[in-house]
Formats: sequence, C-alpha cells, structure tokens
Amino acid sequence: MALLGGSAIGIDLGSERTRICLNGGVALSEPTAVLVSSANAQEVLAVGMEAAALSGRAAGQAELLSPVVAGAVADVDMAALLVVALTEKAAGRKKMFDKATLIAPAHGGLTRVERQAARSALAMTGARRIATVRESMAGALGAGLDAAAPKGQLILLLGGGVAEVAVISMHAVVAERAMRLGGQSLNQAIIDWFLREKGVLIGPRVAEQLKLDLGTEQRNVFSGIAAFYKPEDLVGRHVVMIANLAPRKMRLGVSEGMVLCASDKSGDGQGVFVLTVDEGVKPGMKVS
Repeated sequence: MALLGGSAIGIDLGSERTRICLNGGVALSEPTAVLVSSANAQEVLAVGMEAAALSGRAAGQAELLSPVVAGAVADVDMAALLVVALTEKAAGRKKMFDKATLIAPAHGGLTRVERQAARSALAMTGARRIATVRESMAGALGAGLDAAAPKGQLILLLGGGVAEVAVISMHAVVAERAMRLGGQSLNQAIIDWFLREKGVLIGPRVAEQLKLDLGTEQRNVFSGIAAFYKPEDLVGRHVVMIANLAPRKMRLGVSEGMVLCASDKSGDGQGVFVLTVDEGVKPGMKVS
C-alpha cells in the first residue's frame, strides 16, 4: 500500500462492494448500490450501505441500482456519484479529488469499451490523475505476496461478478483468465432453485445469507489444485492459503503453514482434501 502515496486514493469498484483505500489501508467497504426514486431516476435517495438497507422498505417508491454489473461499469454517472459519496464518507470531508490521484484495479476480462467506461466514471470525480493496475497484481500486493519473486505464483480472485485466475512473476502478469461468474451468480442460482423447486420467491439478501450460512465448510479445504496430488504427497508441504474458511463465515486473508496430515474426502478420487495445518510455520521450521 506504500505505492499509493499520501495524496492517492485507492478505489476498488466491484460488482458487490466498493472499497475505498486511504492512508495505506481500507477505510470503507460498502455495497455497490444506489437507491433512486422510481418517479425520477436522477433523484438519488441513498448510496452504499444505506441504500442496501432501505431497498426493501420502499417498494414501488424507490429502485435499487447497481452501477457495476459482472465487473464492468454499466452506469457511468451513478458509478462516479457512488465513488465520490463513499470517498467523502470515508475521509469525513468533501472536495477530496482536486489534488488526488485515483488508483483502481481492472480485471483482465474487460473489453476496450468497458475499460473506457471505468476511466470515464473515475474522471467524472474530478481527480487530478487516474491510474489503473491489473486486479490480479493488486490482489497479490494486498495479500502481502512477493510480486518480484522470480517464480510463478497462482492468484485466484473470487468476486461478486467475476472470477479471475492469474499467474504472476517478477512484477508481471504472465497468464490470466477471467470469467463473468461470481458470488452473485451463486445467489441467483439459489433464488432460481427456490422458485423452481418450492414455488417461493426470495430476495438477493436472503440468498446471500443462505449462501454464507450453509455453503461454508468448517475446515480448511484444498480442491482443484490439490487434485494433482495424493493425500500422502501433501504431508510436510509448506502451503499458502489465500482464503481461510471458518464456521458460518469466510475470512479472507493469507496464512502459511506446514501440512501435518491430509485425507481425501471426495470418495471418487477427484482430489478434495481436508488438511490439518500448523499455521504460521515457515519452511525450514521444526513442527512438533
């Protein structure tokens, strides 16, 4: 985060949440949502957390808009308004952009038109300078990985509207692929299932809560990548986990440790492993 500098503002304008980075840290994280009047779409009633909270209480009178859809800016004006409002809220003062540099991540699946829409939204804030960085590289730096290391490092980013996988090495993205699928796709699948199987229509907020409550494993699980290994081959390996799964919630971050034991829980040899990890253990350290 030292790359930002004193007058720089980090903006992560995501499909699900918008994060504002000030003074080297995340100062605010709120839903990417704008509540407008049903009678006049230009009349903004609330943004961010307040907009999401009020969305179900003003049926017929207000409409909840998401300026970002599937990782791309769909409404330039509303996106700019949201960025300004949330940044001023995070900083506690207005006129934040006169001398500021805006730095925003962009995923690898954006088209030229979508990239221009994102830059236009940021330019409408009145910022002195705008810079973009590859989202996979920003994620690696934010997670504390050594992006300058002369080795390949796999980065997996799971967002609300986009899932992206990339390999970085020596401060460069050497390979990447993005798909327009994410947490919102899971929410919609839950909504569709309830409507199809039960004849019940639930909202996105209920679907999100069901996903968090029922879809989170209580143990650290390696899948996909671990399919290349047998359980016994994982024991003694040093692992870095970008996402730790905890009961009833997901805690994103990075933890390191040595695999003490591993077992295949898939039952079909597809490589879904449950790992017992001594967290915080570095390579070369003794494990008791």
